[in-house]
Amino acid sequence: MAIRLGSLSAEFEGANLGDRRLNRRLAVLADNWSKTPGVGLPRACRTTAALEGAYRLLSNQRVTPEEILEPHLDASRRRAVGNDAVVVVHDTTEFAFSGDTRGHLGRTNSGQPGFFAHVSLGLRASDQEPIGILGCRTWARKQPAMPKKDRRKYAHQARTTGKESDRWNAAINAVEERCHGAAPLIHVVDREGDQYRLMSNVSAHGSFFVVRAQHDRKVAGNQTIWNAIDGACVVFEREVALSRRRPKHQRAAHGPRDARLAKLGVSATPLEIERARAPGNEGMPRTLSVNVVRVAEMAPPVDEVPVEWVLVTNLPVQTSEQIARVVDIYRARWTIEELFRAVKTGCGYEKLQLENEHSLRNALAVILPIAWQMLLLRQISRATPDRPATAVLSELQLEVLANNPWVKVPRKPTAREALLAIATIGGHIKNNGDPGWQVLYAGFRDLALLELGWRARSDQS
Repeated sequence: MAIRLGSLSAEFEGANLGDRRLNRRLAVLADNWSKTPGVGLPRACRTTAALEGAYRLLSNQRVTPEEILEPHLDASRRRAVGNDAVVVVHDTTEFAFSGDTRGHLGRTNSGQPGFFAHVSLGLRASDQEPIGILGCRTWARKQPAMPKKDRRKYAHQARTTGKESDRWNAAINAVEERCHGAAPLIHVVDREGDQYRLMSNVSAHGSFFVVRAQHDRKVAGNQTIWNAIDGACVVFEREVALSRRRPKHQRAAHGPRDARLAKLGVSATPLEIERARAPGNEGMPRTLSVNVVRVAEMAPPVDEVPVEWVLVTNLPVQTSEQIARVVDIYRARWTIEELFRAVKTGCGYEKLQLENEHSLRNALAVILPIAWQMLLLRQISRATPDRPATAVLSELQLEVLANNPWVKVPRKPTAREALLAIATIGGHIKNNGDPGWQVLYAGFRDLALLELGWRARSDQS
């Protein structure tokens, strides 16, 4: 899969916005934005005419985010065809915007105005390389926050009239409908998606799931999941580097953590979980046959919260290799967090000066494929560093890099050498490890400007 920076208009081919001019405008906007991500619309569009066209496109009430994203979703499905399996990671993020005029957007967990997006990201199971976005749904909380004392009073009404937790099954159904027959699907969700009806739904589709357990469900034999897995023997041990974590607000699901090397013990056991007495579970099987995998930190530091995952899956766990595969598939969930960082930090989505909610949601539909492309480029440089740079960059971009006095690249650079050179242009210091999103995007932005000058010089000669 050779995807080069600057060819993003191919991800929007076949867009049907009801007008050929709008279709062309979308392709131009996507190309301009992908070449200079994170700089805002005025600098990305370069000309007044292009900027006005972009604003008209995004604010057009006849143009919807679904229509904008549809060609990329279809292209992602085509990339899924023929794979042994595709891992579909589902997760929700919030987008918060500053400014007194943004109050109409709704409320977020951080207290700022904004809205939420539930995204489904496809990964090739063989190497966890991102193949693209497979689904996205946005919504805003328009109603005032309910006082804590009133939440139980209205809990039944919320359960029977629809709620945000329905997004997990809705996303799975949408991906299953789109990707039916393309490849076997493995749906991965975090603790918030730990629902009996979700696991039952995926099983009914004939697909697979890996769910991080939040609820200590009842199992056959008058036990619970936690009791049963506590008695399972450790099958193998593994050392994993844990990254530093600093939550942005107090309501974050996970607390702060320092980076450390953790020694993990992994165990597994088959179980029969029982259907909970909860609204929405009626008509589902009374029990589900699942496998439970426990990943627990052995001898954690005294002042740190130990790592522990309890994963519920319908994938096989008869061998240590199969158990390790389940763990690795769940670890791929962090890829979608990198995608969200690419949207927010790399593309600067939350800094866009768009006041209208419709414009912001349309802009997100354009930015998501850009963020996916950048995520793919960075992952290629890490996972397959020896792949030729021509797999991710054009010949002209490589020529600009080769003639740049600020960096040194080999005559035939690898993908990693080329991307490190681009990050260096953006201000990355080699001794600081792998480049982050900010310096990487700054490097691609400057590379686009250098490429523009290179083209102008060539045209004059």
